[in-house]
Amino acid sequence: MDIKAKIIRLNKILQSKLKAIRSGSKSASNTHVFSDSDAFDIVNSKWYQDNLYKYDSTIDLLKSVIKNLVYNDHIHAVMLYGSAGVGKTWNTIETLDRLKSRDGHINYYQIKGKITPVELYSFVCQHSGPNDIVIFDDCDTAFTNNDSMNLIKAMTDTYDHRMVTYNSPYISRQGLPTEFEFFGKLIMITNQSILGNEHYNALRDRMLLFTLDLDWESKFCKSIDMIVNSIKYRRSSNYRKMAQYVVDYMYKRQAVFNIPEYSLRTAIRLMNVYELVGEDRFDKFVHQMKEFNWDKE
Repeated sequence: MDIKAKIIRLNKILQSKLKAIRSGSKSASNTHVFSDSDAFDIVNSKWYQDNLYKYDSTIDLLKSVIKNLVYNDHIHAVMLYGSAGVGKTWNTIETLDRLKSRDGHINYYQIKGKITPVELYSFVCQHSGPNDIVIFDDCDTAFTNNDSMNLIKAMTDTYDHRMVTYNSPYISRQGLPTEFEFFGKLIMITNQSILGNEHYNALRDRMLLFTLDLDWESKFCKSIDMIVNSIKYRRSSNYRKMAQYVVDYMYKRQAVFNIPEYSLRTAIRLMNVYELVGEDRFDKFVHQMKEFNWDKE
């Protein structure tokens, strides 16, 4: 049976068990839709290879965007947008580390989470040199604050001299200038679309906007790739069974409920849960985790 027929067959099996699975039936929720050979024979299929190529090609484009930001004097900023856990931050840092080890003159500074306009100004002011790259990672509060957005627009302007100004008593008390010239580069990483933001047109004119548009199949296949490749680094004789169980669980969850937001971190977390509680308690434990609660999807 080829992989397309196998996937169709598995979906039919899953759909027929949908009510039982949603009702929390232990027998239905614990039913494996993949045999051990199914789960790992998939890596030899065209379906798997095509979806893995789709993921890897998108990541290659992301890395190319970061490389162009570093070496192109006409590009001052990049915004990376995509759902959580698709590899935006990890691949950005990995690319910068590789370029830094090769050239040695790249300095990058990362800030994550909620950030006020004063904090934004202070952070950028201290990392504004020509070899500096500032990374705002999930600093989404900046999108809803006009002062923050105006500072970002000044940092990413297309003029020869990018002057950033913020008149605040707090800035003066910190011993920082109320105006400085920003010579560096900016990377913004976010899970939120800015299409409806009033500053969207200004940002679009000032920076490269790159969207990681990945469907669940490409992310699912990348997760299988991560699991299968990690087997060689595990000493446990039970690891293959564990990996088969997790692959089966992820496929069941996606194919039946068609959940759009899927993270590559899912595979790692589920593997950790399996190692922690074992197969007998796995299903009950995962059902208590909000992110994997089928009954509430």
